[in-house]
Order: sequence, then structure tokens, then C-alpha cells
Amino acid sequence: MYADPVQWSRIRQLVLVDGQSIRGVSRSAKLSRNTVRKMLAHEAPAKYQRPIRPAAIAPYECAIHAMLIEDEKKPRYDQRTMRAIYKTLRDRQGYTGGYDALRRQCRKARFSHL
Repeated sequence: MYADPVQWSRIRQLVLVDGQSIRGVSRSAKLSRNTVRKMLAHEAPAKYQRPIRPAAIAPYECAIHAMLIEDEKKPRYDQRTMRAIYKTLRDRQGYTGGYDALRRQCRKARFSHL
């Protein structure tokens, strides 16, 4: 739908207040008559809202957290790297998301312990 609020209010003014025809306004504004009708049906243009979707990593947060807690008990040289955690999730649990998402999740989980 057309989203220019200035033109939106001007077209509503021309048709609703001044009494011009939809056809004449659509011709002068170089818009479709259906677009002008939509402008008349609503007072202001609709705002775009991005749909909220869960992250691909969300189902694996518990597994990541468990691996990090398990690794805290081990000496530093024996702990898993983030790449090793990624490979484990991908190969054994079917994780299809990206490495960067996993890296962000690992860092967030590690800093929440401190």
C-alpha cells in the first residue's frame, strides 16, 4: 500500500473535503483508483511490522548450555571450542543454523555465568 503520509492526507482532503472525484484525483496524482480508494478507507498509511520469528538456535540453547557447564569442570586445554560445539550440534542433533548464531549464543551463555 502507498505509504507517503503527506500525499495520503492531501488525497483524502481532495476527495472527502473538496468533493473531487476519485477518478480525477487518481489521474492527477498518477495513482491507481484502487490505491486512492485504499487511501480513503484508512486515515493514515499502515506501518510495516516485521513478523517475530524464533531464532534457529532457540531449540538448541539447553544443549549448548549443558555443554558449557560440562566444560567448566574440565581443565582449559580439554574444553570444547565453539567450533567443536557447532560440529557436535550439526552432526549429532541436526542443527541447520549458522556458526555466528551459535557463537553469539555461547558468548551470551558464558558471560551470564560471570
